[in-house]
Amino acid sequence: MMNNAASIDTNDIKKLFHEGENFFNEHKISEARVCFEQIIAADPQNYEAFNNLGVIHFGEGQLQQAIDSFHKALSIHEDYGESLENLALCLEKNGDHAEAANIFERVLNSGDSKPEILISIIHCHLQSGEFGLAKDFLTRFIHAYGHHEDILEVQERFIDELRNALHSGKYPVEKIAKFYLDEGNLEVTRDLIIPALQQRPHNGELQHLKDLLVRKEKLKRLPIAIISASDLLEKDPVRKLRWGDHWFGKELADALSSEGAVISGKEPKVLIHLHGIPINKIEESTYNIVWIQSHPDMITPQSLSLYDHIFCLSPQFLEKIRAMGRRGELLIGGTAKQPPFGINEFSHDIVFVANGKQGKGRRIIHDLISLGKRWIDHLEVWGEGWDGILPEKCIRGI
Repeated sequence: MMNNAASIDTNDIKKLFHEGENFFNEHKISEARVCFEQIIAADPQNYEAFNNLGVIHFGEGQLQQAIDSFHKALSIHEDYGESLENLALCLEKNGDHAEAANIFERVLNSGDSKPEILISIIHCHLQSGEFGLAKDFLTRFIHAYGHHEDILEVQERFIDELRNALHSGKYPVEKIAKFYLDEGNLEVTRDLIIPALQQRPHNGELQHLKDLLVRKEKLKRLPIAIISASDLLEKDPVRKLRWGDHWFGKELADALSSEGAVISGKEPKVLIHLHGIPINKIEESTYNIVWIQSHPDMITPQSLSLYDHIFCLSPQFLEKIRAMGRRGELLIGGTAKQPPFGINEFSHDIVFVANGKQGKGRRIIHDLISLGKRWIDHLEVWGEGWDGILPEKCIRGI
């Protein structure tokens, strides 16, 4: 073993690293530490040596030194999975559950979807009082691994932990109230917030929760109906599932429901029309909103006259709405499309989510094709009907 760090070359470092791992596996911890420290002295950018030194500190119960070593490894290689997972385990043991959850989520998003990672995230969120996040990840866990025989036992254990945590008196009332508010249990939320505010009338977080509660209570008194072209044109319920605006409407309904709104087609007070085709007649008793997110070519002054408020996802088209004598408001659209579990990042720079119109394609994709192969190489699409229009490598799924 060499003592002069400056004289260690690449081959010597590899040999020293191998010796250090052998010492560690033989439980010769002091000798292993010397090897990794010598490597770091010779090569301060050797993140693997910092990681292994952190493992040694962790095994000796020196948690802060271990955390420092893992942070140093990640400052050199920020996506080094081994150090990410080690750091998360170290933070969890050190009682920093909120930060541990964040690091475990980085491990998950890097592509490591082992069930143990999700279980650790759920546990850390429970311990830090982030009950809504714990429940979200539990749902994700069940969705991903529900076919395993032992999943029911894990699910029941976490549900019991959640129930016990909510009633333990260990967590601030703000965290408990936020969970029930997110769950839509407004009565329990009010029972928690109002007495707490009487004791702490100037608490900003409690006041914010009360404001959210009042907003949700108001929304409950305004049933909302949502209609789209798929509701008006598609009679086949199975085919309707292939329509993009069906899912756009469903995801909008889910988002509004999560804010406390009641989504109902029976005697609504508010109507939201996701514009795909014009509507000839709307009940005047409702407050009518149009969101122009498709077929602006079919918009006329007459069709706009049916609405009390106009949203549009195109800044340019707002000028045309103004020329028709109405004022519109910009509201950018989006998608809640999620790749299958385990696909943690898109494989191309350009992602297009839409069906191919029974093999006709879409104008924007044909325009992209006309630009040449170098642009197509950057593209992936999610949807049906793209066979024969795009190369197979561009088609990721339905």
